[in-house]
Amino acid sequence: MILKVQILTLIFSFLFGIIFDLEIKLNYKFIYQEKQIYKIITTFFFVMTNVLLYFIILQKINNGILHIYGIIAIIIGFTLSNYVIVFLQEKIEKIVKK
Repeated sequence: MILKVQILTLIFSFLFGIIFDLEIKLNYKFIYQEKQIYKIITTFFFVMTNVLLYFIILQKINNGILHIYGIIAIIIGFTLSNYVIVFLQEKIEKIVKK
């Protein structure tokens, strides 16, 4: 695979991990409901929507080939998303204060 495509895949996977974490935080109320049937249905549709979206975009980038470094980039993006959000909030506060 061409290096440019690999870099695009890594960047997209990292950003997708961040977006996935943000979506989980936004949908927290629906995913962690008390009623078991709603919890199962919303979790199923949430996961299926995100997986399909990931593979559709991955299809456009590199013909839908999934590599282990893509999965690792998603995990890293997911775990580092809190740090990225705090960093961006601090930068925005500095810009607004000026």
